Amino acid sequence: MKKRITALALAFAMVLGTVALAAGTEKTITVSPMSLTINGQTVTPQKSDGTPAEVFAYDGATYVPLRYLSELLGIQVEWDKNDPNAAKLVSDKITVPVATSGTFTGKASGFGGEVTATITVADGKITACKLEGAGETPAIGGAALPTLETQVTAAGSAAIDGVAGATITSTAVKEAVAAALAQMSGADTTDLGKMTPGDYTVTTKGHNGDLTVTVTVTDSEIKEVKVGENKETYGIGYGIVNAPLDVAPGWIVENQSLAFDAVSGATVTSKAIVTAVADAVTKAGGNAAVLKAKTVEKTPAKDETITCDVVVAGAGGAGLAAGLAALEEGADVVIVEKMGIPGGSTTRCGGYFLAAGTEMQKKLNVKDSAAQLWEELEELGGKTIDKEKVKAFCYASADTFEWIVSNGAQFTAPVSLHKTEPIKRVHSTNGSDIMGGGLGGPMTVPMTNTFMEKGGKLLCNTPAQELLLDKSGNVTGLKCTRADGSTLTVNAKSVILATGGYTGDKERWSKLEGNPASTSGTSGNTADAEKMVAAVNGQVYNDPRGNVTMTNPDTGVGCFGDSSLLVTPEGKRFINEHCYFYRYTEAVIDKGFDHCWYITDKDDPSAYAQYGMTLETMPHAATAKELGEIIGVDGDALEATIAQYNKMCKAGKDTDFGKPAEYLNALDKELYALKMVPSISGTYGGVMTDANSRVLDKNDKVVANLYAAGEAAFCGLIGEGGYPMCGTAVGAAMYFGRLAGQQAGAAAKGK
Repeated sequence: MKKRITALALAFAMVLGTVALAAGTEKTITVSPMSLTINGQTVTPQKSDGTPAEVFAYDGATYVPLRYLSELLGIQVEWDKNDPNAAKLVSDKITVPVATSGTFTGKASGFGGEVTATITVADGKITACKLEGAGETPAIGGAALPTLETQVTAAGSAAIDGVAGATITSTAVKEAVAAALAQMSGADTTDLGKMTPGDYTVTTKGHNGDLTVTVTVTDSEIKEVKVGENKETYGIGYGIVNAPLDVAPGWIVENQSLAFDAVSGATVTSKAIVTAVADAVTKAGGNAAVLKAKTVEKTPAKDETITCDVVVAGAGGAGLAAGLAALEEGADVVIVEKMGIPGGSTTRCGGYFLAAGTEMQKKLNVKDSAAQLWEELEELGGKTIDKEKVKAFCYASADTFEWIVSNGAQFTAPVSLHKTEPIKRVHSTNGSDIMGGGLGGPMTVPMTNTFMEKGGKLLCNTPAQELLLDKSGNVTGLKCTRADGSTLTVNAKSVILATGGYTGDKERWSKLEGNPASTSGTSGNTADAEKMVAAVNGQVYNDPRGNVTMTNPDTGVGCFGDSSLLVTPEGKRFINEHCYFYRYTEAVIDKGFDHCWYITDKDDPSAYAQYGMTLETMPHAATAKELGEIIGVDGDALEATIAQYNKMCKAGKDTDFGKPAEYLNALDKELYALKMVPSISGTYGGVMTDANSRVLDKNDKVVANLYAAGEAAFCGLIGEGGYPMCGTAVGAAMYFGRLAGQQAGAAAKGK
């Protein structure tokens, strides 16, 4: 067999013979089966498909990639540039592939737990692959497993493409299959091997994009791990208590292990760091599997009981506000947080806080008042809102805003997100009118730091599970189960529940109006407050609605102010795309459709849409008719819709739906279609409270010593007009959280 290859390409191969080739000159290379003699053993290694491994030969000299040889035989070798005819074994250990048939199993850490790959090999070829991952997200990683099984079988190896949107699960599958293949070959999984000292820089995929890590190694250990350029979320990936970018590098160096437990709430970033370091170790010639398998002894689990004045369950916006307010009342405060990092849904939000009449507005000559805000919310909410609660929030919004700023929260400017809300009253952490997620860190990070600096105690990985009662039925504290399995009992005079809604419970939110198909909410929110309150005869309201928007789950398009052409499944335009996204969601649902399509081309200014165009799964075509056939939409209707839209774009005026001229971008290039499905970012309803954040029982009586706020108690705030404007949930969470803290702290101190 003959192949043409340039000497430039050969420069990436390691030499087992002697020959010098002029750079850039084409040469003829003979490819033949590999046959080697190592330590007296004759080895003819085979590839996973059962065929002999190949080497390149030129003029009597033989070339083979070093990494290829090392991985194939499971050996560690050193190469001497001055003696290119031989390779030196780092140790006398050599594993010759002995098994060519059988069933082999490998495991790796996935998104929510262990992923197991069981491969069946016949005559050196993978004939079947069975993947298991009970902890993977059912609609994402779990749904990807069948496709990944097919990919592994087709590739005959761990070298698969993976599934877009299920990166962590895909990586885990690759590692598990590689481990199974190592088991087949009898490779040594206990010897790290001798690494080549130096710095190794690896770029891998993080949560929001590329993440670069530089690893410094000696011949036998990792000396330093430095995280470089990345796009991870402030307050989740870095900058907050337990954030993986801040703690994982030091942990890996200290323990010389890659068995770093993913930080719950920041799983993607955690695993990205481990993947990068593992790749660096492999580049250095080490066996990364050994470091991944190295367990680190942990402190034995031990039950504990503590006492305080006020205990808060949940460290999101509502919980942090509650904790800070209770501290101001002189109370001894403990916050228990379910996830590995604080921040909750507030950190993951768009970074908006709704308030009217603030000092920031006044400095910019923004004419606004609490009365104006109340008038708008009352009109939009109609008869179904709790007017006492909503009015109280509106009139206290400016004071609440100034208070959280005094506790460290950082904002850049008030903005107007849509022409439907012209007043600049949505206070933004990034000063932008661009929608976004994960911009709440400038609120939650400094508030967390202030809480701890003022003497508050924060306990992460400690989910609250049960309300404690005395013999008279009064609430006296919380029972929590820590991540290590131990029980923490917190005896307290007052309890505040701020554990979020139920975006982590698909079985429940998928049944809401609009039948959401995906969620961008917090996975740890599983209606914990509702469950605890219901168990003590408290009142819970199950709202049939939720914070639903039409989005593309693979890209996030729909949540970020993207405004290209929207069409129904019939191929017809139906709304001004630059409206508040809840409005076009309502329009789709009202028309009886379960999805719509976002049609665009490569000139779309949205970075999220641009990302979508890089995905192999994204439908695209040269013409509207072709695209319609691909996505199941009437091609003629779609063609007519686009033609009419382009005509108006050219004229600079949308005579059909009134879309602003600056957002009219003609679609005259390769067309792309992003499927938009109902996605839920937050839930309504929950624990019923009065206007003072006190929990009510089923007879509308106050439950002594018990308070609730935030998404856990989001009752009466959203009326028949739907979600009013960005920042409403965060603003309300902070207001009612602060109110709960003031009430609980004062009661605990006998005020």
